[in-house]
Amino acid sequence: MKILLISLMLFSGINENIIVINNDTSPVKITKYIEYFEDTSNAGIDNIQGNDIKWQRSGKNTLNFGFTHSVYWFRFTVENNSDSDLLLDINNTTLNSIEFYLPSGKEAGYTVRHAGDKYPFYHRQIKDKNFVFLIPRRSGRQVYYLRMSTTYTFVLSPEIFMVKDVIERDNRSIPGFWLYYGIMAALLLYNLFIFISLREKVYLSLMTIIASWLLSQFAANGYGFMYLWPDSPRIQHSAHAFATTMIGLGIGTYIQQLLETRKTFRVIHRLIWVYMIMFMFIAVAAIFTGEWATRYTTLCMLYATPVSFISVTYAMAKGNRPARFLFIAYSVDFVTKVLTALSLHGVVDNYFLTVWGIKVGSAWFAIMLSLALADRINTFRLSLIESNRKLEISEETYRSIFNGTGEGIFIIDIDSEKIIDANHTGCSMFMADHEEITGRTLEEFALPDRAMLKSFPGLQRFSRGNAAPFEWEFKRNTDTTFWVEISANPVVIRGEKRLMAIVRDISERRRFENEREQMQQQLIHSQKMESVGTLAGGIAHDFNNILAGILGAAACSKFMLKRSSLMNP
Repeated sequence: MKILLISLMLFSGINENIIVINNDTSPVKITKYIEYFEDTSNAGIDNIQGNDIKWQRSGKNTLNFGFTHSVYWFRFTVENNSDSDLLLDINNTTLNSIEFYLPSGKEAGYTVRHAGDKYPFYHRQIKDKNFVFLIPRRSGRQVYYLRMSTTYTFVLSPEIFMVKDVIERDNRSIPGFWLYYGIMAALLLYNLFIFISLREKVYLSLMTIIASWLLSQFAANGYGFMYLWPDSPRIQHSAHAFATTMIGLGIGTYIQQLLETRKTFRVIHRLIWVYMIMFMFIAVAAIFTGEWATRYTTLCMLYATPVSFISVTYAMAKGNRPARFLFIAYSVDFVTKVLTALSLHGVVDNYFLTVWGIKVGSAWFAIMLSLALADRINTFRLSLIESNRKLEISEETYRSIFNGTGEGIFIIDIDSEKIIDANHTGCSMFMADHEEITGRTLEEFALPDRAMLKSFPGLQRFSRGNAAPFEWEFKRNTDTTFWVEISANPVVIRGEKRLMAIVRDISERRRFENEREQMQQQLIHSQKMESVGTLAGGIAHDFNNILAGILGAAACSKFMLKRSSLMNP
């Protein structure tokens, strides 16, 4: 009885390791059925088939060996009860070397198929983005071996499916891929057009992030090797690491520029510069060695991601509006990455967010970063509307003061001395419309006397400031003349240097001055006449005094003569 139970248990264990394919069971995830062995002695297929090999089973949906230089052997048994050949799909596109050993039909003989990203794309048996091998239909149970190595993260979740299910597999995955690539390409073009319009460097940083994510996913998903660089294993080997470093650089510069950390968060600015410098060195290294760059990029991300998230959180706490979008972006991206990591370690089962987590997270991140810039543009737009409203109020106030003053005000171009603007008083002075005034110089309104025009002082001297005003006689459109006093000062209007000329009509003042001068002339004339009269009176008095003496003497002489004649008859 004990022997029977032991036999049943052994038989049950053997059956658990066998992958049974029927017409209705494809596709099958075979990770739970795979046995693996870490090869430290460079063993061959003959050695691996020995009984002394200690095979292990994971029992999980995904095999994850992390970063390792080790070579791993895998073994699985297939019983194909279907009517079709089978395909083995290995969906890790960063594996450097794959050797697939199939039973050759001869006794204990195996045929080997080679694949990996160290070979050109055309070397593959089946031209697919993943590493796909054909398993010919054979009766009974067949044991297959895989020998694999990589310098990247060693993660496996292979499937076996029938040939007829290839289209169904592609129909499930391809729409998701191209939806992702379409979203990212649309965001890239959208931000490119805005950059062409605004010429702001922050859009270059965002475009670097999006383009690097596209390159990273193209390389990681195998489409880059399939369509862009099929003859260059070296590019395939380095593209993912290089793109990842450029993502880190782009995010660093984006945060610095969007949050203006140089001015507002200097400590954060320096912390971000630390990992940006690290990414710069790794990006250069990725061109020459993808293995070294991949490992150190992962380590650098362990520093960069917390620093960026803490920086964004701190900025948001300080009331920075764009930081809210970055916080949401990092939060969702963090959740998707955690779910993906848990799935790779077998903690949670595969479902949409675990399978597509990286793409969902990166697309969401790019969308939120684009929305942050769009929100900034909207904030600027609202601020501009408010500024324009205030400017309109200011313009109305200015116009009210400008047109309400009793003096003529002329805005004049310094170089040409042509009138750019004039207020109502200035126009009414010359009895002309605004259109008749603008575009002309004040000199054109001066009296057409060549001798006077030659001595017209001009307005250039006012551009240096502190110039004394001058008076001049001008002619109206009605051919009447009037006198004005002109003073001017340099002003800046809408960023351009102008002259503001103040023109005062002094015709009445000149008339009063002329009348006063005439009165003064009359007064002076009367004063002169008075002086002449006074002088004449004085002279007459003096002559009268002299004549009085003469007349007195004459009278005396006459009296004496008369007396003498009486005395001497």
